[in-house]
Amino acid sequence: MVKIFFDHSIFLHQKNGGISKYICRLLKGFDNPSYGIKTKFFCPITVNNNISEFKATKKFFLIKFEKIPRFCSKLFYLINNICNLFVILFYRPDLIHLTYYNYYLTKFTKVPYVLTVHDLIHEKFFKEKNLKKKNLILNASKIICISHTTKKELINHYKINKQKIVVVHHGIKKNKYKNSIRKNIILYVGDRRKYKKFGKLIYAFKGSKFLMRNFHIVCFGGGDFNFNEIKIFKKFNLEKKIFLKTGNEKKLFDYYKKSKILVYSSEKEGFGIPIIEALSVRCPVLVNDIKIFREILSDPIFFYRKNDSNSLRKKLEKLLTDQSLLKKNSEIGYKKLNNFDLKKNIISHKNIYESFLK
Repeated sequence: MVKIFFDHSIFLHQKNGGISKYICRLLKGFDNPSYGIKTKFFCPITVNNNISEFKATKKFFLIKFEKIPRFCSKLFYLINNICNLFVILFYRPDLIHLTYYNYYLTKFTKVPYVLTVHDLIHEKFFKEKNLKKKNLILNASKIICISHTTKKELINHYKINKQKIVVVHHGIKKNKYKNSIRKNIILYVGDRRKYKKFGKLIYAFKGSKFLMRNFHIVCFGGGDFNFNEIKIFKKFNLEKKIFLKTGNEKKLFDYYKKSKILVYSSEKEGFGIPIIEALSVRCPVLVNDIKIFREILSDPIFFYRKNDSNSLRKKLEKLLTDQSLLKKNSEIGYKKLNNFDLKKNIISHKNIYESFLK
């Protein structure tokens, strides 16, 4: 049996989000003894919501903060790393799966590690250069990329041997939920800053008499509306048309189930987990036309012209006035989930882990 240790780092770095969901789904999947993978994980101090929800029978943390108190970030990472090193010492894993870019933990252990690279947004969008991150990537025994798009970017940017990289798409369990009457909600999930291009949805919405008259937007998660967002909402009389909602995984999926459509406007992603989450409960989706979304969806029915609010408006109006087209979007998307099966995802990780014992 292969013994895998998952480090703490993403659960102190991220309050919500796709990476921590991905790790939680792996941990939950390997609870099944038939896979022959034994996992260990401990995060003494966390700010993450996903870890506290995904498995009520196990408590993987001691203290949960809403956010890291000022000046405490380095201290909390140090405490977590020291605790992780003690667990590694006594657990003696065959392999460490780093949940994020933990530059310090690997300095004090000779156990080989696997690293999942989700995207290269900071390198390509913000032109960020991080020597520690580069060394961590180059020294990994194996690198998992969540898409072929990310793999190509990783090879081009860091000049990594492609034999070292394995592509494993994110997985989701298909929900047997049948379409029922949906409310006139246009759903937006997650962060709204910068490259997420949330403003494109706002301009598409306010430019359509049909959408303004018949629909409203629900933003799930992503933090409170900031000063500029509130200013724009007031300018275009959208205060009673755009609402912010927060909550746990169950509440998020309730919105997927009752919304007419999910709009995902980001211009830079490694994958886009909300897309397959929405499709898993037959919620139609409309996304920005970028490479990674083409890799996931491919069919023109899902796309509007890249970063074009007029194209977004026209596609929304077309889908939301044609129920047969909207249903077609949902059904095509639901079938595409066969490529993103959660069980396949778990088995792919199992094969990677077991390759270290051969």
